[in-house]
Amino acid sequence: MVEWSALPWDTIILIIVISIIIPILLAFIYIKIRRYEEIGIAIGLFLIILSSVSFFYLIPHEIVEKAMLPEDYIWEDIGNVHYWERNSVFAPSEGYFEMPYQITGLFSKRQPIIKDFKGRQVIHATYYDDEKKEMIIHDALYDENNEIFRVINEMEPISEWYRIDSLLSNLEFVNVNAGRMGIPANSDRTSDKVGWVESNGQENEAEKVVLVRDMEKIDEGFIDGVKAQVWESTIYNKPIVWHETSYICDETLRLTVNPKTGYILHIYRHLVISARLSQFIDIYSPETWKYRSVNRYLKLTDPIGEAALLIYETTDNSLAEHVDSVKGLYNDITYIPLAICIPLFLIGLLILWRYGGRSNYWKRHKAFDDDFVSLRSTYIPSRLRTLKKVLIIIITGIVVVASLASIITMFGYYEEKLSIKEDVGELFFEEEELPTPPGTNRGIDLGRHVLEPADEGAHKSSRREWWYFNVFFNEPGSDLVNWSMIVSFNKMAFNDIRFLKRDNLFVILYDNASESYNYGALDKRRGVLQADGPGVDVTFENSWAKGEYPNWQVHTENAENGFIADLDFTADFLPVWVLGRSSNLPRAKDSAGNYYIPRCLVKGNITFNGDTYSVSGIGYHDHVWETLTRRIITRGWEWLNIHFDNGWEIYLSKFTFRTPLNRYVAALILSPDNRNMVEFNRFSIEYIETATPPELPLMKHPLKIRVEATRDDMVLNMDIEIYNTCDIVWRLARTGIFE
Repeated sequence: MVEWSALPWDTIILIIVISIIIPILLAFIYIKIRRYEEIGIAIGLFLIILSSVSFFYLIPHEIVEKAMLPEDYIWEDIGNVHYWERNSVFAPSEGYFEMPYQITGLFSKRQPIIKDFKGRQVIHATYYDDEKKEMIIHDALYDENNEIFRVINEMEPISEWYRIDSLLSNLEFVNVNAGRMGIPANSDRTSDKVGWVESNGQENEAEKVVLVRDMEKIDEGFIDGVKAQVWESTIYNKPIVWHETSYICDETLRLTVNPKTGYILHIYRHLVISARLSQFIDIYSPETWKYRSVNRYLKLTDPIGEAALLIYETTDNSLAEHVDSVKGLYNDITYIPLAICIPLFLIGLLILWRYGGRSNYWKRHKAFDDDFVSLRSTYIPSRLRTLKKVLIIIITGIVVVASLASIITMFGYYEEKLSIKEDVGELFFEEEELPTPPGTNRGIDLGRHVLEPADEGAHKSSRREWWYFNVFFNEPGSDLVNWSMIVSFNKMAFNDIRFLKRDNLFVILYDNASESYNYGALDKRRGVLQADGPGVDVTFENSWAKGEYPNWQVHTENAENGFIADLDFTADFLPVWVLGRSSNLPRAKDSAGNYYIPRCLVKGNITFNGDTYSVSGIGYHDHVWETLTRRIITRGWEWLNIHFDNGWEIYLSKFTFRTPLNRYVAALILSPDNRNMVEFNRFSIEYIETATPPELPLMKHPLKIRVEATRDDMVLNMDIEIYNTCDIVWRLARTGIFE
């Protein structure tokens, strides 16, 4: 973001003034002391030294590091904008039966707003404080009509004013501690902070921090010969207050910048704003608050749903203009110092060359007149000739060094390019093309992803509740490659197992040779499992699990068998609700809930049989609680999660009722990535091959399963073969768990 007017002209002018005043002073001093013959060589040497020092000082310390945003500075980016807005009340009963029909019928129905246009992102310095080196910035997004773009029922303008430090290598916010407005120049760090600051869309409003993004440098290379670094931040489930209104934010921000100048070359932003049902009513149907049924419903549950989606990406033409601007900046950084320093250097060299020899002649003539018989007249010219040769060598060296420096500066990005063979170009900022399931209805509402710390903690009124973790140690560096493990902290309901309140800890380790090892602790009295919140905070004797999305720590031990496991889970996926908040299954508030995180990165250590192993792989975590349902009404629960080699994930959960026949509640979710999901609401599960435990001859569990599902033009046919099953059976209670 450097322009001619942003360069440190005060320093440049100072050098020019010094190059005039100092020679005049030198001439005056030498005339005063009657050393006329040395005026030329003194001025020449001074100009050579001044030009050399200035050249090597201007570039690294002034033009780059002390360049300021100029007064009335404007930076403009043209981008493709896609905008979607719900434009009506979010009703979680859409297509399902969670919200009573008599309530949904009260809300006015309007079609979603969908806009695709070329927008302008403009950063305008509206005021400059020369004393404090601060600027007031107006940052706005303009639509195709050249008006500030407004979203959420046209309430929220994409427009802010804020103060920043105008030093280009800094660009920090001044009034609030929110990091920077952009990635600074010459940043060799792998992480930095970029803030989102709002002023309620008004110039004189107080500045407030919306959020601070932790930016990570994810790539670097060249775009059309210009050095570029790519910085990215991804935020999920982030509560924000924007223009004095509370929202939930999901955002990916990617900035591609030139590190030498700090100039932004490309912007990619994927922003999803979600809100609660009560907010949708305030925005789109405030008149419905007068109905008691609406108020009663919202006392039970206030689900979250998507309000708006905004995607902004710099166009190719705008990118090309930014690249050309950076190339121009490289020229400025090179030629402005050269335009000042080379003339000074040449003038000094010519003066030295012209008057250095004459000075020698004058000195020799004066010495001859004073004492023509003195041998000094014989030796002085020899020493002077030696000195002249030394000066010529020094001057030649300075010329060579200055020339090389100018060449390196002028073509610096080509020199750097030699270390990277490929010009990666637009691959920097384009989203990776992931395989996408076909169909016209592929997405699920991002309100389904919002997970709060209170959700992860214990639900005191629940009859049964468990926190489940599993991991497949498939990392090549893992000591137990292709082994797997489950850990589940379970609180059972009164009649789940022989009418006793029992707590259970399931810990099963599976090897890669069809053997399993049960290190759990089963059939404990109520109270052995202790759980609290917010966040996961559960203990079972000497085992425990703690943490909040996206990080959890799991510790389990079985002293009798010498088994200890310490595992760190880091979510690599959004949480997804399948029961409870904003889901397609009918529950209200804390009566029941089920969310899962299909993919986690897992690392840790496992000790058994006297040896300790370092393990790592891909994992899964879910949390389920239930208050009302009695065991007698259900025939069982089928559950699975599948990690595919291409990065896809499948989650399946099915509760089958005893009566009426063929009735069930279920979820089958397929996702190739975090945002693009498809949910099959009706599907079939067929047992192709089964096994029966000897203790329960009337019960069977599958060894081979066929799953079939359809939605729109999508057809899912999947055969699953199950191996290395661990059977946990309570014979008298006629209950079994098959993991």
